[in-house]
Amino acid sequence: QEIAFGTAGIRGKAALSQAELIKLKEDGPSAQILKGPNTINNFVLLHKTAGLIKLMKETGKKRIIIGYDSRVAGGQMAEMLARLFIAQSTPEHPFQLFLFDEASPLPELTFGITTQEAKADFGILISASHNPADYNGYKLTRENGAQLNQKTKEAVLAAVSRVNISEIHMADSIADARPGQVVWLGGKDPLPGKDYFGFPLLDMHTLHVNQVKGFLIDRGVVESHGDQVNIGFAAFNG
Repeated sequence: QEIAFGTAGIRGKAALSQAELIKLKEDGPSAQILKGPNTINNFVLLHKTAGLIKLMKETGKKRIIIGYDSRVAGGQMAEMLARLFIAQSTPEHPFQLFLFDEASPLPELTFGITTQEAKADFGILISASHNPADYNGYKLTRENGAQLNQKTKEAVLAAVSRVNISEIHMADSIADARPGQVVWLGGKDPLPGKDYFGFPLLDMHTLHVNQVKGFLIDRGVVESHGDQVNIGFAAFNG
């Protein structure tokens, strides 16, 4: 059967064994492992995203934010979808891409999609939330950072059903994007060893941290009691 498209997006197994998960980590989305329409793989992600692209073209939407968490091959899958958007961009309908340069959480993407600096029509986060390590998928968000409403979800599903496989093609590299088409989202400085292909980097991390700080009603309480608070954090798979 075909993988279900829920309100938040799609989610399912990306590997059917530990050996396949290791191979996926080593070889990336094109790894020669067992794949089908009910698992998360490069073919399924490209097909579903091609439907989103079709809908965006039909409705005049042009701006997309793409991020990923720390799951196996998440960064490679995110760049794969970016290359799809680049290839599907035309002079009549040019897409503007905002790409996270490292694993980042969903709240940062949903915040970023509403900012003046990176305002977008849709957001994609490669993630499978709390599911085990052999799962993956992606979450879709609207222009206000929320999950898709029923009307939008049905429109995406209808667009996916109209996708012809022959229409799906990717750019060879993010470097193939036209000047100004790509903006990277990350911290103040470029990550060591990462190729940004000459495209600019926007410090979304600081914008997000400042937004979170804005929730503090009484900073004095934080200053006087902060050293008494211990926080434990664990992101096992994403």
